[in-house]
Amino acid sequence: MLKIREFIGENCITREDGDRVYNMVFEQLKSGSAVDLDFSGVNVFASPFFNAAIGKLRKEFSKHDIENRVHVHNLSAVGRDIFALVLENSDKYYSDQTFRRTLDDILSEEGDSQ
Repeated sequence: MLKIREFIGENCITREDGDRVYNMVFEQLKSGSAVDLDFSGVNVFASPFFNAAIGKLRKEFSKHDIENRVHVHNLSAVGRDIFALVLENSDKYYSDQTFRRTLDDILSEEGDSQ
């Protein structure tokens, strides 16, 4: 079981921290194993963390695989809501090419204006 507080800290906010979790989770899933993530003591969550840690998994694994092989424990209600939203959004992003192109175009335009 990966204890997120020990691995990341009590704030799961940044994409970089999410990437660290993604790398561990990806390797476990790739080998055919399930993954247990323990969020005990984690108090703050943000979507960039879950986008990097969980959302990117949808590129390589089905939503069904993620839901059945990534087990989260001790995740607060807010954390569960963000986790579920990221999983839904990533599923739509990776399964709907029109949605993906539209979102990529919007994000690209926003990046150009900054």
